[in-house]
Amino acid sequence: MKKWNAIIYGTDVNGSNVNGSSVNSSNANASIVNNKNGNGPNMYGKSINGKNGKLTIKHASSRMGAKPKIAIKCVASLVTFCLFISSSIAFSSHMLVSAASSANTTSTTTSNASNASAASNASTTSTTISSGEVAGGSSGNDRKADSLAMVVELAIKMARQDVGSTYAEAEAEAVAEAARKEAEARAAAEKAAAEAAAAAAAAERPSSQQSTSTGGSSSGGRKIVYITVDDGPSSLTGKFLDIFEKHGVRATFFVVGKQAERYPEQIKRMQRNNHYIANHSYSHDYSSLYSSKSSLSSELKKWDEAISKILGTSYHARVFRFPGGSTYSRARQYRDYVKELGYSYYDWTCLNGDAEISNRTANNLYNYLVQTYKGRNEEIVLIHDTSGKQTTVDMLERMIKFFKDNGYEFRTLAQK
Repeated sequence: MKKWNAIIYGTDVNGSNVNGSSVNSSNANASIVNNKNGNGPNMYGKSINGKNGKLTIKHASSRMGAKPKIAIKCVASLVTFCLFISSSIAFSSHMLVSAASSANTTSTTTSNASNASAASNASTTSTTISSGEVAGGSSGNDRKADSLAMVVELAIKMARQDVGSTYAEAEAEAVAEAARKEAEARAAAEKAAAEAAAAAAAAERPSSQQSTSTGGSSSGGRKIVYITVDDGPSSLTGKFLDIFEKHGVRATFFVVGKQAERYPEQIKRMQRNNHYIANHSYSHDYSSLYSSKSSLSSELKKWDEAISKILGTSYHARVFRFPGGSTYSRARQYRDYVKELGYSYYDWTCLNGDAEISNRTANNLYNYLVQTYKGRNEEIVLIHDTSGKQTTVDMLERMIKFFKDNGYEFRTLAQK
């Protein structure tokens, strides 16, 4: 009894066990197990059976796509293996026929009845194998050649599929990369455009800190602060007046004419408490106010009329503040004209940022004021008393204390 073994890719190819009573080629099996290359496809060939000459190839799909060279190597390995298996099967068949003939000879020379019966069985088995696999000769070889051709054809198809898949994936990646770069370029262009627009808008917006004015210094070496309250009155103005009265502070209210008409009692209280009521235009509408000299002049006169009507006496404020400040691009052309009309205009030197910063907590507003404060002998502070400025009310006493602690006295711009 003999056993032929060969190792191919870690897989045993086992020949049949031959004995005097049976010849069995069904165990002549070979497998290609786990011919795996990196992330390429797993190719399994199994059940190459010497008895029925069948071959089954199962192709597991690639997880990440095979490289073309790897696919070709797989094909080459598979073809080489198939050639070896074909030779092994032919050799096994030849050995099986020889073994069967030897069994026939042995059984013929035996005189024992039982041995003759066994020989007869062996002869029948031998004849079956010979007629089915070997005696066919040309027919058996044709079937093996057909099987081999089928293996090669299937392997080539699989390789082509893998190569095609690889190129398709590469093309898809290239398209995706191009789309990504295009999106980045578009985003960069949009960002640049937005920055340019913001810069242009900033040039048009009022500056947050101004120091231009027509009035000179009147401090006489003393430290004086002028608190200016813009854009009111509103429903909150009474709270400002309460705090100023509590601390003995006099302030300048740059009043908007149409707002004064809505809250006339606040205007009267400002006058009673010796605050200064200054002109901040009637409408605070940049488009109409700065459209022409006549429009600006009309706004100033209309403001006088509104305040005079509320106070019941002729009232003319000689102090004016340009909405947006005198350095605002649309306002600066009218600075000389305002002086010709007999007004002094004032901007500001520090502010609490209640119209600038987004997170307007009382603490943030106070910190912003301290940051913009420069310790001049004269400081003009800008705050607002419009509705929604409750946090300015909340920080007002702390602001007053800050200036008092730094040795300032409080005056109105009418005293400048």
